[in-house]
Amino acid sequence: MSPNWHKLLKKYKREPQLTKAHIVVHAIHAVILKKLFGKKRLQKEINKIKNTAYIRAWKIVERDGDVEIIKTLTEGL
Repeated sequence: MSPNWHKLLKKYKREPQLTKAHIVVHAIHAVILKKLFGKKRLQKEINKIKNTAYIRAWKIVERDGDVEIIKTLTEGL
């Protein structure tokens, strides 16, 4: 695993594994959906989620910023 990935995992160490695994996935998903379809579509997709771990991951992405999470992961590449 890359040092950047470890940095993210450390930041979110108190989160359940499923949530941690989806923070980056949701950050990338958010950037793509906003760029291709707009913020309304992104919000519509988020509102469909029922799994609490996924909901928590989306809240983290909204709080910490999708682009910032991706920057942390790709820093120095």
